Amino acid sequence: MSVLQKKPVFELKISGFGSRYFIELNGVIVFRQYNAEGQISTRIPINHYMKNGDNLLAISAWSGDGTPINLNANIRVDMLVSAHESPGIRHLVTSINYQNGLAAQQGFVTDSSKSGLFDSKQGFVVDESGDVQVFDIVEETTVESFDCKRKLNIPSSIPLWALFSSDELPEFIPMSDEDYYEYMDTLLPYYMKVQKAIENNDIESVIPMFAERNKELDAAFYYPPGTMENLIRDSLADAAGDENAQLVELTNQKVNFVAHNDNTLVSLSRSLAEAAIGLDYKNGMGSYGFDLIFRRKDGEWILTR
Repeated sequence: MSVLQKKPVFELKISGFGSRYFIELNGVIVFRQYNAEGQISTRIPINHYMKNGDNLLAISAWSGDGTPINLNANIRVDMLVSAHESPGIRHLVTSINYQNGLAAQQGFVTDSSKSGLFDSKQGFVVDESGDVQVFDIVEETTVESFDCKRKLNIPSSIPLWALFSSDELPEFIPMSDEDYYEYMDTLLPYYMKVQKAIENNDIESVIPMFAERNKELDAAFYYPPGTMENLIRDSLADAAGDENAQLVELTNQKVNFVAHNDNTLVSLSRSLAEAAIGLDYKNGMGSYGFDLIFRRKDGEWILTR
């Protein structure tokens, strides 16, 4: 049986330097790097944003100051998959390897994995009758930015998450200020409810809000039902009892919309995409927060991630 049908566990292995960038999967920003001088090497789980069938992996990179991207900039994203019962055996599904210094001679993404058909039953070897199709990378470049995307057709046992059947949201950027804040005022109360729950140490009052998120994350990572509910309950309770940190004031003037997935998912974020619900350490050495992503269905806001 293919690893894709044996409780697959998908991950992105990310490394990068020399640019600011986003990594997107199916239109959702799953990783952000705002420090162009920072060297990143990390691995993140992505089952909760994967689909059975067509998926889209993308990189958006930019200098941040209007100048050309650093000639030494490089961003590599590998999509890996393993069976839940065999986590140490990982297979490379595809990679996008952006190297700014190669552009003049070979092209930005020459060292990425090949496109074509691959057999997931045989360790993703090239096979004309393979079940996985990796498409060519599509690029868009300017002097100060680089964008690329790669379509993947991956048949798997991943269920269809509710977030992929949500109502389309309006375009926020063209809105007048009046319409923008009027629409924000329909979503902000959900954030305020969580904010107040932390402030008043009344965590149980908001646990039902997380029902869809918790159920789908349990399913995505093969946890026993109730695992994610207990984790978010504990996380919120820890914040409520944290004597070394204080909640940051939350109003509609301090946050903005961040849209995902072709404008069907949205979050409220502070500058540089910091979580709307945040706590600053009282000694001035950092902060942490709760990033909530909502969808809309039949006119109702639903916390989905």
